[in-house]
Amino acid sequence: MDKSISIKKGNAIIAAFVGNSAEKKNDKELFFHSSWDWLMPAWRKFFKTACQHKYSSNDQTEEVMNYRLQFHCAVDEGDPEKAFTILVKGVQWYNKQQNNL
Repeated sequence: MDKSISIKKGNAIIAAFVGNSAEKKNDKELFFHSSWDWLMPAWRKFFKTACQHKYSSNDQTEEVMNYRLQFHCAVDEGDPEKAFTILVKGVQWYNKQQNNL
């Protein structure tokens, strides 16, 4: 896993994106980093939301597709921590795009 993203912080970022308040849950109850059952619905929400967004450039659309490719490679490798890191980075990127509107 990318050392710049802690599990606790990454779980909180994803939880906020999908609408689960990390403050309402004990950190030990957030399993986006280790459970496909948690990770895949969060990924579907990210990808659907990111694809529906109207971007100002093709570069931004390509960035979404790049996250998709990386995520699917992690799934093919059976590596939930790698997929988790990619999703956290994707959500952070998406949130930054929203803030730049």
